[in-house]
Amino acid sequence: MTILTSNDVDNVRFTATQFREGYEQHEVDSFLEKIASTLRVLQAGTNSTGYASNIAGVKVLTADDVQSKKFQGTRFREGYEQDEVDSFLDHVVETLRYLEGGAQASGYEAQWGGSSWDGGVNAYGSASYAAPSGTDGTGDAQYAEAIAQRDQYIAQLQQENAYLRAELEAAQRRLEMFGA
Repeated sequence: MTILTSNDVDNVRFTATQFREGYEQHEVDSFLEKIASTLRVLQAGTNSTGYASNIAGVKVLTADDVQSKKFQGTRFREGYEQDEVDSFLDHVVETLRYLEGGAQASGYEAQWGGSSWDGGVNAYGSASYAAPSGTDGTGDAQYAEAIAQRDQYIAQLQQENAYLRAELEAAQRRLEMFGA
């Protein structure tokens, strides 16, 4: 199974329908923005419990939210091909189920730092954080606490960054849509 990213969702294109049933384009596009925002948050990290954080007003969708979504149909207006949208959303559901299960079972480090998104290399180019060599053990607890605080701060900044990028991209799409 291929894990979708927010870029995959941003770049998906569906065949337009006319004079036959389709899904309302604006409604589908709006829902895709929410999915992309969710994936950005999940890519940015999880909170200390291992669950995705609901940061700064971003509603993190679940696989069940996507699976239960119903779109308004179109017949005489241009819409999106229903089978294509449904197939893509099935793939989104698979991705979210995988991410939900992985984040809950293994926590932040195992899920994001060790496997699926970037082959185990974190945003700073190293595979993991290691204690400096040659320590005699006296400052290990303080060092571990400082590293944990730093990692938490970095995760918060990454989440805020993902939220702001999602907002910017959504605003840009709205501007393009309305020809501003």
